[in-house]
Amino acid sequence: MNTLAAQMRAQAREWQRHPAIYHGGVGMGFYGEPTPESTAERRLARQHADALYAFADAAEALEARIRDELLNTPVLYEFGEGVVMEALHQRERWGAGHDAGKEPQDWFWLIGYLAGKALRAAQDGNTGKALHHTISTAAVLANWHSHILGAASEFRPGISAEKQAAADGLEANDGKTA
Repeated sequence: MNTLAAQMRAQAREWQRHPAIYHGGVGMGFYGEPTPESTAERRLARQHADALYAFADAAEALEARIRDELLNTPVLYEFGEGVVMEALHQRERWGAGHDAGKEPQDWFWLIGYLAGKALRAAQDGNTGKALHHTISTAAVLANWHSHILGAASEFRPGISAEKQAAADGLEANDGKTA
């Protein structure tokens, strides 16, 4: 991803590699010794690179806060946008490094569970929760669709601890490899 922070870090690396390019001239004396100007140029380039790295860290922290805020804020009234954001949120929150242990019935039961929550909220007149559970159910369907296509493997629906441990090659109770 080519974020602002990544661009700043790339620019800082360039300043570190080629200070003379950015401050003009080679800056070497007749016998190859650094001139006072070249030493100052290198110092200035280092300071500039350090400042760029500091700005990059701040930009990265801000980008992370914005991303977290976007992914952790439900969208209820725009169905398509809500499903996409919820699917991303689910992948971020329930992610896993591999797909072992996922079976179609796990997806089915999770979808049924969430649809049941939507049903109950609608029956109780809780429109906000009904909308949220409808969108979260559709997001699970979107993640299942991606899983079937082999496009996304980060999301693992609610499988039992024993099944999760077996999929990870661990015994559920002691955490040792099987």
